[in-house]
Amino acid sequence: MHDEHTPSFQSGLAYFKSNGADFESSPNRNMNLYAWMKGFCLGLVSCDALIYKYLSIEQALIHMDIESEYINELLEIAEQLMTQKQQPYWPAIPARFNRSTQS
Repeated sequence: MHDEHTPSFQSGLAYFKSNGADFESSPNRNMNLYAWMKGFCLGLVSCDALIYKYLSIEQALIHMDIESEYINELLEIAEQLMTQKQQPYWPAIPARFNRSTQS
């Protein structure tokens, strides 16, 4: 089964599209966080105007009030996904915000 057909993937996508308002779709330990992150990032790509709103996936997660206990794990997953060639739709932003270039 492809991740796109899993409830976790759909939850990640729904969470992004709701701008973090869909509490039922927020990540939790009962979900496949790998699939959730793929859905969330597809949301970033599918909303062209929002791609430029965030400088990183980390910034999007923080803005949408993802619980701190999940941030690092989700960013590690995003970094793994970025190295895979089979990700046809991926945001053109880094996983982590580069604080050294922030003024």
